[in-house]
Amino acid sequence: MRVALLIPSAPATPVSQLEQHLSQYLAEEGVQLTRVHCSSYANAEARTLLDVAESSSEFDVAHSLMGWRTLLWAHSLPLPIVATSFGAADALHGANFAPARRGARERVFWVGQAPPPGRSLLAQIDHGKRDTLAQDYAKAYAQTLELDRRQRLDSEHDARPWGEYFVLEDTAGHKVKRIDVLAGQRLSYQKHAQRSEHWMIVRGRALVVLDGKEHHLQAGQTIDIPAGTAHRIGNPGPDPMSFIEVQTGPYLGEDDIVRLQDDYKR
Repeated sequence: MRVALLIPSAPATPVSQLEQHLSQYLAEEGVQLTRVHCSSYANAEARTLLDVAESSSEFDVAHSLMGWRTLLWAHSLPLPIVATSFGAADALHGANFAPARRGARERVFWVGQAPPPGRSLLAQIDHGKRDTLAQDYAKAYAQTLELDRRQRLDSEHDARPWGEYFVLEDTAGHKVKRIDVLAGQRLSYQKHAQRSEHWMIVRGRALVVLDGKEHHLQAGQTIDIPAGTAHRIGNPGPDPMSFIEVQTGPYLGEDDIVRLQDDYKR
């Protein structure tokens, strides 16, 4: 387990005590801890968080000791976040940040004494019980990873008129999907401005159209779709067809699509 521990530059006494204890004992629980100090100045804090975001593949979880301030930047960090609440003071400050709280994504899991208003605790951890504190946090990290995995599975599946797709991986620069197409159905004829795609058929037969030219593919065959190329894939067979789609490019959002023709009038 690899954890980025985000610490305010001038931590209050409870924060400092918790940081010292976790730094000393988490290794015994199999946790590799990296301490990251975040300045109280907005620009410096943003730069530090950006550095963590850019190296997010080096961590499994971020653990924020920054209390209610976590609400301000949670949406920008591509990691599940364990956020420690230090009690009533956090709740009071958090109440003044309702817009940020509404915008904070659901991949923030609060632990400690009391969450900000409108949020629930993943685990109630008594910071006075020093003998079990490291174990309690190690368990919270593991719970966070499992809950985050379940949420991703729930959110990264979508049913469409032609079939369904599952997002297998989604990270900076590339996205991988498994796409299932029902017999006799086809996706829209479309193009993308910012991403290229690589398709591999893994089940059934596919009819691919690239800039008006037809390509017949079977399981095990692949085809590349450069950015800006008009393309479509369909299932001409009587059985379901599945393919793996690998997207690469600077932007992989679902809104980077121009439909040229669509059987379902979207």
